[in-house]
Amino acid sequence: MDKHILEEPTAGVLTMQSMLSDNGIKASYERVRRLMRKANIRPIYPRSNLTVLGKKIPTSLWKKDSCISQQL
Repeated sequence: MDKHILEEPTAGVLTMQSMLSDNGIKASYERVRRLMRKANIRPIYPRSNLTVLGKKIPTSLWKKDSCISQQL
């Protein structure tokens, strides 16, 4: 699993499960998920930045969206 995640860093649980089955190892997605969590293997993909402090969305953007929807 370590070698595969280095070759393909975006591989998630299902991709890892199919890679293991190609190599002749039968494992359920729950087991693969647990092993990835235990080995601290996390795929690289865009995550939301909802907890970033200090960034506020201007309310003018929301007002523009509501004006456009009212015009339609």
